[in-house]
This record gives sequence, structure tokens and C-alpha cells, in this order.
Amino acid sequence: MIRLTSREAEILHGISVGQTTKEIAQQLYLSDHTIISYRKTLFQKLGVSNAPAMVRRGFELGFLKLPQVSTLG
Repeated sequence: MIRLTSREAEILHGISVGQTTKEIAQQLYLSDHTIISYRKTLFQKLGVSNAPAMVRRGFELGFLKLPQVSTLG
């Protein structure tokens, strides 16, 4: 079973919505280098080698979910 820390999950979410390393770092008040380290850890934990595969795996494992869309009218 793969487990992510809450910080790893936050970073995975940022990647999934297209945020850059710099944007994630600014949002979480961390350095770019720290985000890069977290990304490397996520690649290893999820067993992938690129960001699109990381996002796909995040959905497959239930770490990411599609947002609910409300219908009006």
C-alpha cells in the first residue's frame, strides 16, 4: 500500500492542476528546492518517471479526485 504524507498530497494536487514548481513553493511557503525534493519522492513512491504519469497514478490510487460539477437549471 502506498501512503503519502499530507504535504506530498498537497504537492501532487498542485502538479495535477498544472502549477509549476515555483507556484507550488510560493503557495506552500517552501523553497523551489524543497518542492523538487518532494517531486522526486513522489516519482519514487508512485513508480513513475514523468508528471503526467504521476497524475494518472494519483487518480488510479485515489489520491486525486475529479471536482464535483453542479448543474444549475
